[in-house]
Amino acid sequence: MIPKEWDVKKLKDIAEIKYGKGISQNKGNIPVIGSGGTYSFVYKPLVSFPTIIIGRKGTAGKVWLSEIPCWPSDTTFYLIWKRKEISYYFIYLFLTLNPLSGEHAKTTLPSVQKADLENIEIPIPPFPEQRAIAQVLRTVQEAREKTEAVIEATKALKKAMMKHLFTYGPVPLEEVAKVPLKETEIGLVPEGWEVVHLAQLFNIKHGYSFKGEFFGSVGKYVVLTPGHFKEEGGFKDQKEKTKFYTIEPHYGYLLKRGDLLVAMTEQSPGLLGSSIIIPESNKYLHNQRLGLIHNIDTSRLDKEFLFFFFNLKIIRKSIFQTASGLKVKHTSPGKIRALHIALPSLQVQQQIVHLLQTIDQKLIAEESHRQALDALFKTLLRDLMTAKIRVKFSSSSGKELDIK
Repeated sequence: MIPKEWDVKKLKDIAEIKYGKGISQNKGNIPVIGSGGTYSFVYKPLVSFPTIIIGRKGTAGKVWLSEIPCWPSDTTFYLIWKRKEISYYFIYLFLTLNPLSGEHAKTTLPSVQKADLENIEIPIPPFPEQRAIAQVLRTVQEAREKTEAVIEATKALKKAMMKHLFTYGPVPLEEVAKVPLKETEIGLVPEGWEVVHLAQLFNIKHGYSFKGEFFGSVGKYVVLTPGHFKEEGGFKDQKEKTKFYTIEPHYGYLLKRGDLLVAMTEQSPGLLGSSIIIPESNKYLHNQRLGLIHNIDTSRLDKEFLFFFFNLKIIRKSIFQTASGLKVKHTSPGKIRALHIALPSLQVQQQIVHLLQTIDQKLIAEESHRQALDALFKTLLRDLMTAKIRVKFSSSSGKELDIK
């Protein structure tokens, strides 16, 4: 049921549905939008007004909103508006909430037919309420985009800080020129830092090949996989993809909080050499192709310092270059332990760790904020577009009053 003041219109009554076009040149600054998103640029736009673009082939049914001049490709549809008192952002939100999958098409590739789009029925509130709904959701979306920008800036800061700290130590940028350096087999490092093989500092233990027949969707023990490793380093919750082990694990392969592991196989690009620190004891199982760092010489090496070391771009590159395998790259404990590391004193290592952990805490807080905004947007999108909650609107002031 929809409110009595809402109308129901088919999409063809609101907009003309046009086929996108292929491109013959590949230059300029006008984005070409296809089923995979923006993939090229041209000189002149096909559409110079705000439009909605719908994937016709490939990622069929995916919806984009373009508010700048663009060129919808020949794998898409785009809309030309027939009615002025329709918020294109409101229509975009509806199509986002109710996408066509294209799975019913009798082709090897999912596709959306023009008739499917034309006959979509859309509940339309009065224009002021459309704009109010759109404004509420835009506000949440803009907050999410700002948070995303903060996350990206913080990641860039961390990358720059890691390079600086592992090259000069925790000294201000303006004092770098004063840091005395010495030539070593891995290049210039600060005087007082020692360059050693990782083999002198720790061992690496292979994981166990747990039997797939005992995997389940629930259980007490989680089988750790490369999917738990972020490409930039750090632990990632697999959520619904989590594999549980339904019997008691083999002795010696139940991990403890604070254990450090490194990915020795490249399940996805950039993952090889990534490291994580286990967040909880007696829950995660040490799976094959994951190396457990143990027997660390704690008189010379801080574990958290080593965690950040593994996630340096230059170290990940070194691990990749010595890896074997054509389609999937693999490394080994011996190859990892053959790498060199430049070690400052334990006190300096801990200062470096503290600085980088402070940035990580900022990232965690911002990512949590982003997730909360994502959840809020999804809830409001569903409830506002179905009139489960309403936006009270004052047409005289032009601003929404509240949500009920």
